[in-house]
Amino acid sequence: MNPQKAIAAFSDAALSPARWSDALDTVAEACDARYVTVVGAGPEGSLTCSRASADVIDLYLHRREVPDSRHRRVQPSLHEGFRTDFDDFTPREIAADPYYQEFLASVDVAWHAVAALPGLHGPLVLSLKRARRQGPFERHDIDQFNRMLPALRRAARTAAALGQTRIDGELAAFAHLRRGAIWVDADARILGCNDCVRFGDGLTDEGRHLGAARAADRDALRRAVAVAFAAGGAEAPVVVQRPRGGRPLVVDVIGLPAGDLASPGGRCVLVLVNDPDTGRLPSADLLQRACGLAPREAGLALELAHGRSLREAADALGISEQHARQRLKVVFAKTGTARQSELVLLLARLA
Repeated sequence: MNPQKAIAAFSDAALSPARWSDALDTVAEACDARYVTVVGAGPEGSLTCSRASADVIDLYLHRREVPDSRHRRVQPSLHEGFRTDFDDFTPREIAADPYYQEFLASVDVAWHAVAALPGLHGPLVLSLKRARRQGPFERHDIDQFNRMLPALRRAARTAAALGQTRIDGELAAFAHLRRGAIWVDADARILGCNDCVRFGDGLTDEGRHLGAARAADRDALRRAVAVAFAAGGAEAPVVVQRPRGGRPLVVDVIGLPAGDLASPGGRCVLVLVNDPDTGRLPSADLLQRACGLAPREAGLALELAHGRSLREAADALGISEQHARQRLKVVFAKTGTARQSELVLLLARLA
């Protein structure tokens, strides 16, 4: 037993989320456990595990035929220490339980000690697992685990705070750029979004889960989130149709580290919403400073970018169409463009 080693690994991973799986390996070694897992609370809770347990976890998630009897009965709280199998089951129940006697026996995992940790969105369950031949955790083991538990909880709380800071910062940055942004977890549960996102026409947020009005778009979003969460990086954009009409939303789904302990590698998914109908354009002041345009030239460029004809733009600016055409030539020269479509594209990039 080396509790200081486990505490150090947890503390390091709180500051570097990509280390969580390695940290759980260290915890397993330090606590004489075979595997260690951390699971988010609730039926859709995400899971992080020590690297050595990856194959067993795959069997548990995808090929287990008997129900997990621990799932509903074992509910540790932040107000108590570690619990063992015998705090929730009698020896007779364990001897007759198919989950213990069939599934756990088949993967050579029989015993656990669990405790609650603070998480980014609700409590997490830390589980130390032992093989049958190692025997159940004894009282002296639990006493040592409980002595290190406050330090583990502090590290988990730090990870949650840093994760929330990262989420808030990303959302604010994209809001400043007038770009819709949504953070979601592996189950497409919305962890946060900025004020540029509009739900109800295309994208939905029923039950705080990201979805879409059309079933095909909803399925495509869920697939993109799952792939981005598992593999990181960016998937191909998802096109989301709008039932009320208008051009569809183009949604980018990107897997990025977020600091949440209950996510593989500390990963969450950033969803960026591109709405072609919002007309995001740079300010006239920015156009003047970035492209060297005079105030009237910047005004003409913006009128055209809003979809107005040259005559309509001239009327809005109180000048003749011929004068507007002359100014447009100057705008083209200063912006390095040759036609209105190129100018509009340039302005969209500057927005």
